[in-house]
Amino acid sequence: MARSTKANKARQLNAAYALLQRNIPLPDAMQRLSRGFDLSERQAYRYLKEAAQLHRPVEVGEVTVSITLKLPVGTALFCGLMREEVV
Repeated sequence: MARSTKANKARQLNAAYALLQRNIPLPDAMQRLSRGFDLSERQAYRYLKEAAQLHRPVEVGEVTVSITLKLPVGTALFCGLMREEVV
């Protein structure tokens, strides 16, 4: 099973937070979260436990991607991406 992204974790925490705010009993909240996000009940319980410590919902950040760039040496030096000794 793949790991959750930070954005997915934030959504799951916010869903757990919302369930707790509505005073849903823990066993029911655990089942709802488990079914809603295809989580194990143990993982749903962990999200609920973590959400119980929150004072407000967490911000859902934008998903990031990794890229590789080739830059001229002068540009990299100018941007501070490398030191002159490396050249």
